[in-house]
Amino acid sequence: MIKVTNILVALSLNEKYEVLLAYACWFYRIIDNNSRINLISVADYSLTPPAYLMPYLEKEHEINRKLLSKIVDDLKRHNIDSTYKLITGRLIESFQKAICDLKIDYIILGHRSHLVKASSSEKMIRTLNIPMLVVRGAKSEGVNLANLKVNNILCITDFSENSLRALKLIERLFSGKDINLTILNVLSKARIDNLFNKANIEENKNQFCEKLIADRYNNLESLKIEEINTKLLCRMGIPYKVINETAIESNADIIFMGARGITSIEGVKLGSVSEAIIKTSPCPVMLVT
Repeated sequence: MIKVTNILVALSLNEKYEVLLAYACWFYRIIDNNSRINLISVADYSLTPPAYLMPYLEKEHEINRKLLSKIVDDLKRHNIDSTYKLITGRLIESFQKAICDLKIDYIILGHRSHLVKASSSEKMIRTLNIPMLVVRGAKSEGVNLANLKVNNILCITDFSENSLRALKLIERLFSGKDINLTILNVLSKARIDNLFNKANIEENKNQFCEKLIADRYNNLESLKIEEINTKLLCRMGIPYKVINETAIESNADIIFMGARGITSIEGVKLGSVSEAIIKTSPCPVMLVT
């Protein structure tokens, strides 16, 4: 049984946060247990602010406190249990401490990219070793608590432990519900080409690939969830491109995948495919660890 008691929502109050709250409330409701939403906003300061800035920071802090208090009151009217906390300090360290102190099970955050350096959200995604829902993509635009619906789910599997946990989470959340699940396994064309270039394989590449795909379909059969309408797919190409194309084709509302796959480097919290998907996905991504 997968238990989710505490959900952390990383809010940036200087940006639009309504979409993030909508997904947090959606997740809260499908968990269907005594969970709580913890709204956390961090004023990121690597060094102690100079004294002359303190009056302005205190004023901003009070404005944010009132806003968070109003959000909590609004959520209460929707029968959603929530609380809030304002933190001043280093971004990553502050969230790591909050995750530990509040015994957080899942984190929900938005995603932004910068051309030159990693954004705050990217730093958090790379660093925080915890299951998370990353809200991004065209599918999330204009979403609110009233109109948010998840009907189509795309789950990526490479048969690693994390990807199998993603399927277990889907089974926990959606069994018996009216949703469509597509389970996708992607064969990396580059790796297969590399295999043929390095090894002395006396077999036609097309025949080899056909056999490999057939074997993968056999493996995928064991992952079907009886109480969910499930479609199985195995495709070849550049993994993140195939995943995004399949997400669009299947009209996916959300992607579930492991944070790290079977080929990830030990100690790295986020795999290369996962990171590419987070930056390019047309819909929100649930990363499972």
